[in-house]
Amino acid sequence: MRSKKDLEAIHAAGTAQFGYVDITMYNCPPFVMFTNGNDCAICDYMCQGRMTEPESTYLWSRLMPLATSACDIGTRCGEYTLIAAALRQDMPIVSCEPNPDGYARLMVNIRANDARNVMARRYAVSNAEGYVNFGWMPKFLGHISSGGHLVAGVASQEAIKGGAVMLAVETMRLDKIVEDIDLGRHPAIKIDVEGAEALVFDGMRRVLQSTPDIIVETFSKEACDLMMARTQDLGYRYYFVEEDERRIIPIDRLAPCDPSSNSRNQLLSARPPEVVLGLSSSAAV
Repeated sequence: MRSKKDLEAIHAAGTAQFGYVDITMYNCPPFVMFTNGNDCAICDYMCQGRMTEPESTYLWSRLMPLATSACDIGTRCGEYTLIAAALRQDMPIVSCEPNPDGYARLMVNIRANDARNVMARRYAVSNAEGYVNFGWMPKFLGHISSGGHLVAGVASQEAIKGGAVMLAVETMRLDKIVEDIDLGRHPAIKIDVEGAEALVFDGMRRVLQSTPDIIVETFSKEACDLMMARTQDLGYRYYFVEEDERRIIPIDRLAPCDPSSNSRNQLLSARPPEVVLGLSSSAAV
């Protein structure tokens, strides 16, 4: 619950929203997201008609009619999940979030939209089944945090000393999570796992055989090299998602994105280039 001091600060700022907020965007049917005094920054942006990843979310919405299922890995409060559910009630959607605060808000949002085809899982998607420490820094006025990391060994103690919240979370391979779910021939996958991209790819070898369209954020050369090694022989091509200029740019190789940039996502797709480029905002101008 919010403290009295937090609530006073929120009201003093004059921008607080409480309760269910109507979200309307792109070609997506409207849905709602819950906010407790702007504690969900993504919801705050969306209810103002803005997006932190405008081209990526537009691309995701355009992929949904082509998809046979969707997996949102590192979903936070569920913006990509809710877009998928609003557009497609007829296919399975798997949504994974290990942060307990983010997961709780995800569940509220799923139930508020009666998104019965969404299967939410509180896993850290990785390359093995087990448990690992997961840490994140609390944000100003209790905002639901993004940017959680899997943390091991001595680094856990150092993170706690620095003010991080730490708890053990269950890890699971994506192949295991979806083993009883029919993803179909063309899943769509969004990956935002703050440094664990290589682990996710290492645990989705079977899923990759269905050549899913994948939007991924990474700042790691190791992850880029592994993702290319896993996908090149499957006919994948690679694209940089330019958020500010609202376009998709073909690239020869995946490369670590600049964490100070607004454009942090890349697209991996085995679809013909003309199909992929036709999904861009720039193609609709």
